[in-house]
Amino acid sequence: MGVPRLQHLHGTRKFDWLGWLAEFESSATSGAYYKDLRYFAAWHTSKKSKDVSESNINEALRDLINETSYDANVLVNGYRKAMLDEGLAGNTVKRRLATLCSLGKQAGVALSPKKVRAVNVKDTRGPTLEEGKLILHRAGNKNPQDYLALSMIMTMGVRSGELIGVLKNDVHADTLTVKRKAYNDKRHLSIPNFLGTLIRGQTERLLGWKLFSYSTSGLYRMCKSYGFSPHAYRHFAATLAINNGYNVYDVGQLLGHSDPKTTMRYYDQHRDIAKVIAEDNWRTICGNMA
Repeated sequence: MGVPRLQHLHGTRKFDWLGWLAEFESSATSGAYYKDLRYFAAWHTSKKSKDVSESNINEALRDLINETSYDANVLVNGYRKAMLDEGLAGNTVKRRLATLCSLGKQAGVALSPKKVRAVNVKDTRGPTLEEGKLILHRAGNKNPQDYLALSMIMTMGVRSGELIGVLKNDVHADTLTVKRKAYNDKRHLSIPNFLGTLIRGQTERLLGWKLFSYSTSGLYRMCKSYGFSPHAYRHFAATLAINNGYNVYDVGQLLGHSDPKTTMRYYDQHRDIAKVIAEDNWRTICGNMA
């Protein structure tokens, strides 16, 4: 990194954050940092991230770096709490806070937000099969939208960000187009027969252009009202697929993983693959021999 672009004008500290981003060699890194700053500015200005302008980011960062160290940390911890209350994953919250801390360091502001526990996929407990059945039964009796959302996460492995971003015109005869929030990549999912009627009913039932009426925090609260977080239900889908004998590439396709290593974390939790292979090999060689 070069010399921080820091100026003091009439007692007001100003920081060239665009110049700071430009110093990163990787466009992916600077792009990720830029998105994180937009999210902070969205919270600061009570706007949606897509509506945030560079002047909004300027305003948010100006308020941040001109606070005393104590007040700056109060501001950052308020942002931290808002993200956690919204139901964002611990790793996401940590990354966005790390962006602010990195910027603060360059701007001469010491930021030390409270720690956020990053949840490892191995620590995530989804519903058991019996719990899953009861959850869908409850949702089916309570709210058709909840039933459809939970069914899609628990069987298709749809991410929460993908779910709330589905538009009605993303629903086709036998496929569904989903897009990851804050990413440009899309997935085209085949609609299972058992969900086709439910999805078509949802498009007719709900007014507006979105398939679901949930916000990010609204979906999180809905899922938690049935006992688990959205990611835990997605974990349930992966667990079922693994226990049903699907290989790492099949499960990765279900979950939308681009790297098999990501999918392997689910296998590591539920199955000792080496042990399973060895036992299968033994049965192949020895059959029923003791």
